[in-house]
Amino acid sequence: MLAPREQLNFYDAQSVVLPEEITASDAWRMIVSNPLPIMKLAFQIRDRISSCFGVKPIKGFSGQWPDNLQVGEQLDFFLVGTSRQMF
Repeated sequence: MLAPREQLNFYDAQSVVLPEEITASDAWRMIVSNPLPIMKLAFQIRDRISSCFGVKPIKGFSGQWPDNLQVGEQLDFFLVGTSRQMF
């Protein structure tokens, strides 16, 4: 985050109860292993529009998963961090 949560003008957090415990890595693998077909089109539209404003394209999910993912590495368009860094 850019500042402590109490200093932010906007902060949103959502949660859901899952039927079984999974890690963030497991959840990511489930998402990228079978992405919705419309997501590819959504990323293409997003990239085309945002390029008009100088925003770097994200090109969607690669479907790749590094063998040894480390904090600070990129996983598609996300920066891998720890839960302590997020809250």
